[in-house]
Amino acid sequence: MGFGRFTASVTCLGITACAFAAYLITTTLAPLFVLTLTAGVVLVALWKWAHLPLIVVGVMAVLSGYVLLNRNFATLHIPAGRLPLYVGELLLGCSLVWVAWHWVPRDMRRASGFLLALGAWLLYATLRFLGGGLDYGIDGIRDFALAYYGLFAVVGFVIWPVIPRSRWTTFFALLFGAAIPVAAYVVAFGPFGLPIPSDDPTADNNVGRADVMAVALIGAAMYFLLALRDTRLAWARIAIAGAALALVIPLEVRAASIGVMALLAVFALQRRWMTLLGLVGFPAVGLAVIALAGVQFTGRVGSTATSAADLLNRQLTIFSVVANGQAAEAVASNTLVSSNSAVDTVAFRLIWWNALWHDVTSSTVTTAFGLGFGADLTAPLDFHPGDPNSAPTRSPHNFLMTLFARTGVIGLALWLMAILCWLRTALTAYRAARRAGLHRQSDYVMWLVTYPLALIVVALFGVVLEGPYGAIPCYLFLGMSLRAATDLHERALRAVQPARRAVVPSNVPAAATVA
Repeated sequence: MGFGRFTASVTCLGITACAFAAYLITTTLAPLFVLTLTAGVVLVALWKWAHLPLIVVGVMAVLSGYVLLNRNFATLHIPAGRLPLYVGELLLGCSLVWVAWHWVPRDMRRASGFLLALGAWLLYATLRFLGGGLDYGIDGIRDFALAYYGLFAVVGFVIWPVIPRSRWTTFFALLFGAAIPVAAYVVAFGPFGLPIPSDDPTADNNVGRADVMAVALIGAAMYFLLALRDTRLAWARIAIAGAALALVIPLEVRAASIGVMALLAVFALQRRWMTLLGLVGFPAVGLAVIALAGVQFTGRVGSTATSAADLLNRQLTIFSVVANGQAAEAVASNTLVSSNSAVDTVAFRLIWWNALWHDVTSSTVTTAFGLGFGADLTAPLDFHPGDPNSAPTRSPHNFLMTLFARTGVIGLALWLMAILCWLRTALTAYRAARRAGLHRQSDYVMWLVTYPLALIVVALFGVVLEGPYGAIPCYLFLGMSLRAATDLHERALRAVQPARRAVVPSNVPAAATVA
């Protein structure tokens, strides 16, 4: 055993011993201390196993925390007065220094369209923040986070080639495989939180984001069916994917239903009928068994007993509420119907969006530049949404509406331009790879694209990209998918060029061939 391995082993052993000792200490900080030291052991083990830069291992660890525990993990922070340093901001600061050191201009030119659009969006958002956001103090800084989280796309773009593809595959298999039992535990026993002490008596660390967890399950299903499409045990992979999708139903996130439908559409367009049959069949069989057995449990939206039929009906109520015009009636009367939670959920958003739209478009200046970071977006309402005993709701449960309200038409257009540039680059590479016969590699890139795309879709109906639990994974995957797509595009072009040269007649002069 070399000196380096011996030192690492002794360090890990010492940290583990300290963690066990801290566990025996009956103080409020003991659980957090144990958690921190355990995370340190995991980081050192990953660092030594993968022989990767420590900052890259940190990115992988933080990404895992957000995917598995979402808002629970996001509460980890270092106390620093009124502006605590959260784990996401600490990671961003450290990773940007590393990215600047490893910046390769030649690689950046491959995605110049997206990077220019992202730079324009960040520059505009920063100027908009400096133009009035500082007057709101901590509220302005927190709202500005929805802009600077976009820098994680650059981090994802740079770290993707640092890790070999085989290790990424193993990491994602472990990460999204673990998301399934975590979601199953939440469905069976309810949300759980990390043992993080808080000075805020209204803080609830035992509440996670069901919508972010649902997207993680959709991402798991896509991973086992797209990224691992050429591996063995196809039916086992379909069963795992079906179990992931089945767990989306009891989470009772209606927006996730749209993501599941998009997933099924992807396989339908590719004519993978057996895969599609398995994805629909496994959850259907599971629900049928639960229904026949008469199993009832507590639903997420209430304390009453819930059956399989109730769960399925709640997933589809958003369509019936809109189709029956109940939500439109509630918006017209500007009142909520307390006897119908499905109508209230849809009407609450529509009433807020309608009031916010009229408030922002009341003048040319606010239409162009928005209300700014820190402004109270509930001001146009006659009531304040959310629990008055908890943190106030600052987002209207629609990321595009939030962007429009805070940054105006200009900010919304710049952000959409960056997203469209990303999609255009990724889809162009996907089509080129399919033409070159690189089906396995193109499916891998497609999976990398679908995860952030699913987060963006769900963010149209919830508070997802305004917080680190949704924004950081979204932008990290966005950057990684962009780098994987540009690399795949170059590989596809190299694969096609020899074939083109092979079909040139032998009697054609060399000069004509070059021309």
